[in-house]
Amino acid sequence: MKTYVLGGNQEKVMNFTVLLLYVVFFFLVHADAEEKKWDIYYTDPDGTEHYYDLKNITRTSKVILETQASTKKRIRTPKKYTKGLMVKLREKLVFNNPGYQLKESRILREFDCSGNMIRTLMISDTYKNGFKRIEGKAQPWENISSKPSYEALYEIVCKP
Repeated sequence: MKTYVLGGNQEKVMNFTVLLLYVVFFFLVHADAEEKKWDIYYTDPDGTEHYYDLKNITRTSKVILETQASTKKRIRTPKKYTKGLMVKLREKLVFNNPGYQLKESRILREFDCSGNMIRTLMISDTYKNGFKRIEGKAQPWENISSKPSYEALYEIVCKP
């Protein structure tokens, strides 16, 4: 039985090949993990796909103080405290319509589950020409019935 000894160049080629295989494997696993991170929940009639990040949903509760206005002075009005469920999650929209300039949007949304309300906290748009736009201003609250995609997402995150 013959034993082969690798020379200097052959050993470098083998090391490079093994390293290259590790790098390719890493990128395949990373790309697969990125795809499994997003779950589709709605598709618009124009082909826009709506995904949400199942692993990064934050549920908190907040106490809401409701007071009654009194017209008389020196009359104490009873205070009413209610507890509301608030949910924050990340959403990804993929625009498949060739007529749209946008390629993808990533959005941080907040739901007020007890009030059936939703608002956008932050949005990051990626255009097909490579341009990116980030808007970090919280938008006003909207009723979830204003868009079918809001209703679909509300059913998932607020009524588990």
